[in-house]
Amino acid sequence: MILNDNLHETGEDLYEELQNPEYSKMVTHEEFLEVTGLRNVPNGYGRGGSSTGKRGKKGSRASLVPLPPQEFKWGVLPLESEREHRQMIEEE
Repeated sequence: MILNDNLHETGEDLYEELQNPEYSKMVTHEEFLEVTGLRNVPNGYGRGGSSTGKRGKKGSRASLVPLPPQEFKWGVLPLESEREHRQMIEEE
């Protein structure tokens, strides 16, 4: 909702900016699973290929996985009821 409001008000697509791969860092499978708490790496980054094999070590740097930023500092945001844009929509 916040990103859509910003897009309509400023024309700036912050969602696209958040998806920018430049902010991701390449980590091992083991690091990815530890940081994200997930059970599996994303599709396309499995260990079934020839680089590490099905039983390859998770800590191997032979097959890296992109890790997007895990923390985002939103700053101070007003409550929805205090936002001008939402009040204007409700009044119409």
